[in-house]
Amino acid sequence: MKKILVAMLLIPTLAFAWEPTKPINVMIGSGPGSAIEMNFRLVASEVEKRDKNVNFIINLKPGADSTVMLNDLVKQKADGHTIGAVAHMSIFVTHEIWQKDVMNYTYESFKTPFMIAKSPLVIVARSNSDVNTPKQLVDTLKKPNNPVSIAIGGGAHKITYEYIMTKISGDTKNVQTIRYPGPLQAVTAVAAKEVEFGIMPLSTAIALIKSGKVKPIALTTESKHPSMPDVPTMAQQVPGLNAFAGVLLAFPKDTPDNIVEWYRKKFSDVINSDDMKSRYSENYLYYNKQELTQVGMDKFIKDLRNQWLPLARTIQD
Repeated sequence: MKKILVAMLLIPTLAFAWEPTKPINVMIGSGPGSAIEMNFRLVASEVEKRDKNVNFIINLKPGADSTVMLNDLVKQKADGHTIGAVAHMSIFVTHEIWQKDVMNYTYESFKTPFMIAKSPLVIVARSNSDVNTPKQLVDTLKKPNNPVSIAIGGGAHKITYEYIMTKISGDTKNVQTIRYPGPLQAVTAVAAKEVEFGIMPLSTAIALIKSGKVKPIALTTESKHPSMPDVPTMAQQVPGLNAFAGVLLAFPKDTPDNIVEWYRKKFSDVINSDDMKSRYSENYLYYNKQELTQVGMDKFIKDLRNQWLPLARTIQD
């Protein structure tokens, strides 16, 4: 009888454990090569190495800045075998402003328990542009000699542009954005000289920056990146600008907590490892340890919406 009681006491530890029983479908709402895909693969590949029973299958569903993907994800079975990877600014801010006519969800339709990675945004110019500094860029956006086009590939990039133009009273008649399916396509368009400027994650642009196909004008964060000390920020020209690309996991709202906690532990263990910290640095990524918790994410979401929603509501897409 005592043995039975001891066994029963051990049941709670085991009964609520969850493990995937088939490949995990990871839905991403961007085209190939996006920062979302790259950053997810970076961490997920290590999760797979550590647990041979885990197999992530990437399913790209681009359209309307990930709205198409989230419209699908919200209908999926909440069993942990279908999840989404999405940009923070899109799901928490810009969708309800610029995609409200096509979205069938709110950000509260999902569980968003932790952030995977962040990357500074960088403003780049084509290699033959006369613009080389943040001041020259601001002067051009305020009084362009010719029409100016800026490539963007996501909600965070668009709202960063709008913030800059609002703060400097830019010429919105002669300066326009061109939306591309994703940040890789946006930076490629700048490299091909289809447009003069672009805004995208540094992690996406770095290969073309290093090859000289595009040149970095400025980061949109408050401080310089330690790996690129010669690249200035927009801080002096546009006070208060601190914009970045962030990638997080999203689950259908009814996903059981034990499933969400399995993902949190698997990903947190990898992200906090010394090896992954080094790889983050190599790929121009960073993370906030508090945002690996639900409490930290709840604060992040609240602060983000308080900061950016008032601006987003004044902008016509």
